[in-house]
Amino acid sequence: MKKISTFALAFATTTLLAGPIAAPAFAAKKEKAEAGASDFKPELSKEFRVPMAAAQQAMTAKDTATALAKLNEAAALAKLPDEKFYVGQMELQISQANGDKALQMKGINDVLNSGSTAAVQDRPRYLFYAGSGAYEAKDYQTAIKQLSESESLGYTNPNLLPLLAESNFKLNQVPAGLAVLERAIKAQNSLALLGPLNDIRTQLSGLIRPGFVSATGTDRLAHLPRYLDGMLERLQTLANEPGKDRARMTEYERAA
Repeated sequence: MKKISTFALAFATTTLLAGPIAAPAFAAKKEKAEAGASDFKPELSKEFRVPMAAAQQAMTAKDTATALAKLNEAAALAKLPDEKFYVGQMELQISQANGDKALQMKGINDVLNSGSTAAVQDRPRYLFYAGSGAYEAKDYQTAIKQLSESESLGYTNPNLLPLLAESNFKLNQVPAGLAVLERAIKAQNSLALLGPLNDIRTQLSGLIRPGFVSATGTDRLAHLPRYLDGMLERLQTLANEPGKDRARMTEYERAA
């Protein structure tokens, strides 16, 4: 299956930073002016505020090198959950500015593991992006764990279930992957997609049926992941570009 949206670095980071929690006023003189602007009251030590304020000022000046250096100082002092949360948020800001994908993933996971109450509301979304990154890094076990938790918390994204199914298939966990694939089909409830979805169901039932292992034979069985990849890719296309699927089917029918 082709990579899902290539993890859309800039889009993902911008989306994650667009949550309801604004960056705190690390400089003490700004704190009073902005008091009451948010119900969230972060617990931050004086020692932590100094380098983080410098990092924030450097980012305002678009000096990512200085911002990263000051962030590293702040990270070494981050002991409290809210401090760890803001370290992750600043990592995301810097990664957006300089296109550092590794730093982006570190920021997402640092936010997730911070233990801050600020991270609770957007935890399902952070889990999705963390799981997407784990999939791209071929860490399929971690991808399954994070994507499954994101789904269980009610997060919806057209790429979540295809990624989760594919991660299972990559580890040869075919029954689990098939269960996710069936959920992905059911999740597409548009009447306009009823025809192609029934087509996928028919293909799946013809492929996976009682006794299919012995009936298929070991030689053809090796191609099973490729067939399933095709179904997952088509589901992705239906979710993101339904017109493209219709165009492909029209072309196929003309050639048949």
